[in-house]
Amino acid sequence: MNVIGTSLLLSLNNNVIQITKLILEKMKNISFVFIISTLLIVMTLLICSFLYMCFLFVGHEFNPDFFKIDSCLDNGGKWNYDNKICEYE
Repeated sequence: MNVIGTSLLLSLNNNVIQITKLILEKMKNISFVFIISTLLIVMTLLICSFLYMCFLFVGHEFNPDFFKIDSCLDNGGKWNYDNKICEYE
């Protein structure tokens, strides 16, 4: 590699190091409480979503087609459990 290529690589490397240092300095300003509260909100949403899916499963008598049943009922249909189809009147 020639001298110009080497100096160009060193210059790029120094720029990357400076940018990384700036990013790390900015990240220090982020409050620990903000990060923890955000994580708690995300965890709460995930747990609520999981509990909602469990509620649907139990509410539809542990039927493996509970997503189809829920969609049918949401669209105003009536679920036929014998034929496993949605009926509209």
